[in-house]
Amino acid sequence: MEDSYVDVGDTNYGAKEILKPNGELSYENLRDLTDILETNPQFQQMFLNGDSTDQTQALNNVQKLSQEVDKFKLQRKANALLWSKRNTPGKAFDSDGYSIGLQDYPDIANVLANHNNVDAMGFSTTMDDLDNIIGFNIGFVEEDGSVITSEMARDLSKKFMVDKKSADEIVKIRNLMSDQAKKGNHQSTFDEANVRRAINNIVKGGSQISLIYDPLVKETSLREDLISSGLLSNITYESLGVPNPKGRQGGLTEADQKDLLDNLFKNPALSKQREALITDYYTSLVRQEWDAQHQVHVNNYNNSLAASQRAAKAPTVNGGQLNSKGVFVPNKK
Repeated sequence: MEDSYVDVGDTNYGAKEILKPNGELSYENLRDLTDILETNPQFQQMFLNGDSTDQTQALNNVQKLSQEVDKFKLQRKANALLWSKRNTPGKAFDSDGYSIGLQDYPDIANVLANHNNVDAMGFSTTMDDLDNIIGFNIGFVEEDGSVITSEMARDLSKKFMVDKKSADEIVKIRNLMSDQAKKGNHQSTFDEANVRRAINNIVKGGSQISLIYDPLVKETSLREDLISSGLLSNITYESLGVPNPKGRQGGLTEADQKDLLDNLFKNPALSKQREALITDYYTSLVRQEWDAQHQVHVNNYNNSLAASQRAAKAPTVNGGQLNSKGVFVPNKK
């Protein structure tokens, strides 16, 4: 099944401009900030036309505006860096870029891409129940004209970052179990319950998007391995209990396989099934490493046992016997 990902166009130019020294604020942003200070009643007008209390409030508003701008600049640069290194299928993986999973969420990809635009900064006022202005926010303008705060934009970015923390924790568990297997023997057993419990705790606290889409602990991802396993091609419409839209028997079409994956990976109602799938996948990767090391002990034991059995069966020849290598060894007197 071929992947079908969104094409958000060449928005790297905007990101590169932002990453230049002092590039977080464009000329358009600076012009807008000047206009806000001069025309919005919470700033210059309040200071010039108000009493001492109003003037103090106006100065406080300017200070808050500066803080809001700083948060905007911080998120704008963070998003530009992540975007400039964003991961796409078939390219070298960069853990400092956005997750490959972002490509499967076209609406959000477009939102984050637009945050690199020169006119991305937005200003909104906060009103009380009587429509009096009581505050304001600096953030990012959305396509519908609304403004989301820098904190909201940051949370959106975090959702699509590569989950390096979970990857490191899973690798530590894999290495720990590998070392245990090396120190064990042919009778050692894999601690499935504890490993699964530890992996599940990581999954619960990690990013499911990155854990599904990104090659975190090996060269391929859960999504890629699920597709290449052939499992999806073996699923039939009948087994799912749904009618085939084309009325034919057999496996799912590639488009329906993609829809099935989208549903499994995105549907909020399938969160438990998704968590179990991710836990199973990474537990199996740990198990594979343990099995590889444990098999060394098994092979050594089996070779030793076979040698002993051959030696026990070796016939006595003129006061001695043949060892496992066929060499004559005299009997001890």
